[in-house]
Amino acid sequence: MQFKSEPKVYKINLKIQTPVHIGCGEEFDVTEFYIDNNNLVLYDKQKFIDYLNKLKKVEEFMRIIDEGNLTEIVKFINSNAKEKEIDGIKIPIDKDIIERYNELYIKNPDGKQGSDKDRKNINLFFIQRTSYLKDKNNTPYIPGSSIKGAIRTAYIEKIYKTNEGQINIDNYNERGAYKSQKLESDLLKGSFTKDPFSEVKVSDFIPIKCERKIKIAKNFSKKPPHKEKLYQFVEVITSGEFEGTITIFKKGNIVNHISLENIVDACNEFYGNNQNLKNKFVLRIGKFCGAENITISDRRVKTKSGWVKESRTEWICVNYFTDKYNSGKKFGNVTLEIKEV
Repeated sequence: MQFKSEPKVYKINLKIQTPVHIGCGEEFDVTEFYIDNNNLVLYDKQKFIDYLNKLKKVEEFMRIIDEGNLTEIVKFINSNAKEKEIDGIKIPIDKDIIERYNELYIKNPDGKQGSDKDRKNINLFFIQRTSYLKDKNNTPYIPGSSIKGAIRTAYIEKIYKTNEGQINIDNYNERGAYKSQKLESDLLKGSFTKDPFSEVKVSDFIPIKCERKIKIAKNFSKKPPHKEKLYQFVEVITSGEFEGTITIFKKGNIVNHISLENIVDACNEFYGNNQNLKNKFVLRIGKFCGAENITISDRRVKTKSGWVKESRTEWICVNYFTDKYNSGKKFGNVTLEIKEV
């Protein structure tokens, strides 16, 4: 690899502005936690088994597992792990989610799973985890790939707007499929090793301090009266500061090089920061931040009538099931400040 300049490493401070959820493909299994004092407690499994051994309850537990009644398994864990207060990772959880959990598992008489609908609700009760470090507290972090992906979207959008009228986006449809990679390589004038973003390296962002909570994500229609569509339970980062780096270097085979100034301008323009600050920029990252924040204009959401520039629904982070569209917060807003070169 031929370099034209020494790499520049920028230290970046990231602040959470609204709840952030970055999926890791995992959920909290109801058999791996109990709920106590408004916390979900991921209990230590070995300590739990040791405790059951002392009480000679291991065989009883195995029998309940073999019977396959999920409500009985959860009840057993709660009545034993919770009673003993088996140590574990504690994560705050919204009260409405606790109530739903209790209705399905704890208050369910005799462990009966009721109708087909009840059984479906029991089996579908899951909480999506946010990305976390493999430390003793499963501390949340921000993957560098999420930051880089958001930057890339804003940067490509800026080039697309600059070249407006010169690129016919209809040329990037083939038999109904959208050829996004072809469009991106044409706009960036390179792909793979010649892609300008091969000059940009973004580290993972590690927390200086952060708070997390398990909350409700509700999907609403954007147009009044903001009809409710779906809901999900998600672990989110509610507040905090993270630190990481962005490294930029120039290679000899790149046509259009990227600078940090380019990144700041593109991100602030795309994600809506009008303060015109050169050392700060904004992003929207993670799941639930909306199609218009992860794709370029004119190719955002595909509907029966074609591609539209804005999605018709929006995910909002709320505290209660009864909360309406304007009661919660939008997902994924973060601010990044360049602290040092």
